[in-house]
Amino acid sequence: MVAAPDAGAGQWYPSLAASSNGAVITWVRQLEMGSTVAVAVVR
Repeated sequence: MVAAPDAGAGQWYPSLAASSNGAVITWVRQLEMGSTVAVAVVR
């Protein structure tokens, strides 16, 4: 199991996809001024 690099409160909608180089994790992060989509590559 791999946790999102900055997982915690204000993190939503995680998604995982396999690729030929490992896996890609995406999630929505809540920020003070709105939200953003975060992406991490796991090899």
